[in-house]
Amino acid sequence: MALMKGQAWTAKLSCELMKINELIRDEVLQYLEKYFNNNAKDVNLKKLREKGFKRDKEEKTEKVVKKADLPVPGLFASSEESSSDSSEECEEGGKPSGTRKKSPKKKQSSRQQSTSSKSSSKKTEESSVDDETKKGQGKKTSTAERIRKEKEDKSKMKQQIEEVRKKEEEKKVAEKKKAELKENKQIEELVKKKEEEKKKKEEERKKVIAMNDPKETAWMNFNDILSEASSCFMKSNPSRSRDKYEEALDIIAKSFSSLKFKNKTIKTCDEVVVIKFMFARACTNTNVYSDIISGHSKLNEIVTMNKDVRFPAVHLGFALMFEKLNRYEQALAYTEKGVDYFDKNLPCVAYNYPGISSQPLDETQPDYLKKKFNLLKVEYKSPPKPEAICKYKDCLMVNKNAHIIPSVNIYISDPDFRGYFKVWCRSNCALDFHENCWGAQKGDYSDILAKTTKTPTEKDFFGLTCFTPDCEGLIIKIQIYDSNGDAKTLEDKKLMDRIENEEKIKKEEERKKKEKDAKEHQQRKLDDKIKKNKRRKERNKSSSEKDSDSVKDEDGPKVAVPTNLPTVENYSKTFTPPPDQGTILKKHTEPEVEENSTDKRKRKKNKDRTTVHLEEFNNSEGPVKRTWTPAATRMPDQGDYQNRIERLPAIKKAFEDPPISLLNVNASIFNPNQPEKISTAIIEESVKSFVLETLKSDGPLKETDTKLEFGTEVKTLIKERRGLINLLESDERFSSYEDLICLRGDAEKAKKVNDHDTKARENGDKK
Repeated sequence: MALMKGQAWTAKLSCELMKINELIRDEVLQYLEKYFNNNAKDVNLKKLREKGFKRDKEEKTEKVVKKADLPVPGLFASSEESSSDSSEECEEGGKPSGTRKKSPKKKQSSRQQSTSSKSSSKKTEESSVDDETKKGQGKKTSTAERIRKEKEDKSKMKQQIEEVRKKEEEKKVAEKKKAELKENKQIEELVKKKEEEKKKKEEERKKVIAMNDPKETAWMNFNDILSEASSCFMKSNPSRSRDKYEEALDIIAKSFSSLKFKNKTIKTCDEVVVIKFMFARACTNTNVYSDIISGHSKLNEIVTMNKDVRFPAVHLGFALMFEKLNRYEQALAYTEKGVDYFDKNLPCVAYNYPGISSQPLDETQPDYLKKKFNLLKVEYKSPPKPEAICKYKDCLMVNKNAHIIPSVNIYISDPDFRGYFKVWCRSNCALDFHENCWGAQKGDYSDILAKTTKTPTEKDFFGLTCFTPDCEGLIIKIQIYDSNGDAKTLEDKKLMDRIENEEKIKKEEERKKKEKDAKEHQQRKLDDKIKKNKRRKERNKSSSEKDSDSVKDEDGPKVAVPTNLPTVENYSKTFTPPPDQGTILKKHTEPEVEENSTDKRKRKKNKDRTTVHLEEFNNSEGPVKRTWTPAATRMPDQGDYQNRIERLPAIKKAFEDPPISLLNVNASIFNPNQPEKISTAIIEESVKSFVLETLKSDGPLKETDTKLEFGTEVKTLIKERRGLINLLESDERFSSYEDLICLRGDAEKAKKVNDHDTKARENGDKK
């Protein structure tokens, strides 16, 4: 309903109306027809929310009427009787009913009326059935009419919506035409202004020529040069613009006093500063290194000579110039200066293009400068990656005179880009060099490679050891990139075949050596186990012999027998000797107990036994269970003593030559485990964790540093991976700078350490 009301006032809600279900829209249209005469503007939405929609009273009344119209049998005559009675009462003058007497005629008439009522009830029933059939037919016709009306309403709604759409489209087209007309008018006005300015200039020139004033003619010519330079700059013709601005600056340098500037001192003249700035911007856009350098000198003049003029656009000129040279650190420094200038709320004056007073210069507008500085600051903090990084040790010294700010980074988009060289070794080391740096590298190797006084060629470097420190790989390939970035590859195929064959032979030898070492290691382990078993047997023999000798030397156990000891018969009874008196027996160590005591010192707790105990062997039922009894109740048995003496030779023989049946076949000594080989992944992970800890504590280190010492297995793994740097290269936690290994975020530290080492080396060479 709200959308219907909104559409009645404004025709912009037709699209949203079409999104609503058709049934709901039809119901709302019917409601508007019944109660508001199809005028949605009269709807009070507040009352609708509070009271709700009105219900159809007519439908309710129709239902009630239909129920009331249904014929009830046996009740139609009563109404006639009542009417007749009432009429009689009226005729009689309203006498009471109790005084009246009914006549027999009336009784007969009542009977006749009852029979007639029955017949009439039948007729009414028949008529009611006919009425119901007629009503059913009427309902069918009413539903058909309703469906027809709904279809008509839908078609009307669609027509209205289409009309609204057409109107909106016509409005949009009209608005576009108006906007185009405005733009055309503005363009025409600008053209008219320019034409008027030209006319004025021509008129002034004619006047000047008529007056024959040399200063006026010079000023007019000067403005013509500036206007041409500015128009060329706006039309993206920087070379022509540079030439014209340069011509204007020459005129200023020669005859500044004769020109009609407002400020007569050249150091504080803001118009001269704008001309210098535009000359520098045109030089930057030429993308020629020599022109960029001349623009840089003009910007420096603004900072040094015209420092009294507050001109923040000069920071933008420096930033854009260093961006063109791919020196993002310097560009970021000047953008930060521009941001600081506006943070201090210093004044910023807007200027027009030199020679065109009607065209404002955007790069001097305060709002434009603020936005530009903030955008460039974010951009320069994450500069693009260079195509290559020069690895020559004295790169900055070699390129000191070739570039205004020499850098190790190599970009193809550099204005002075001439190409670079990439040297590959067998260990996948890739070393990049500037063209000048590669020439210096050749000069360093001229004494080693050149057979004559000439400098060596690229092919002479094939087969030499890699330039990377601690890399044993050989140089196999050199790529030469020209000024367009196209690569030319030089390599020696014979050398490659020879190196591959040597590597195959080395791998085969290493594999054989590893197998031999593994076999020797297993044999050593078996020999050690056999020696241990022999020593254990000898130890057991010596202990048994000592026990037998001690038993032979002794005549019997020394026992102190008390005088009042009871007889054997009475001993079985519960007899306890007094606490003062008791028997003292000599402690006798059995050979098996000694054996256990000696073995406990050297054997592990869970080690399997290789032999069965003698008592376990003698007693077939199982091992002897020993129970402890107090010394006072214990009695010496002479028979047991004699039996043990008789058994001593058998015990000795059992220890000297243990039968095969006594051996425990399930012991671990008879099934030696194969030596477990540690996987290379575990070794590599342990190396990475060790290097990570050392770098966290000691900072960037060289690969040959004594703090990074490893075992033989790790050294072989590092050789297979062709260096520790290549082994750590796949891990994101590590990085490298030349021959230094560092963490991912410590590249600057590594650079400082390398620079310090190179300086120290240079000082040592000078001394």
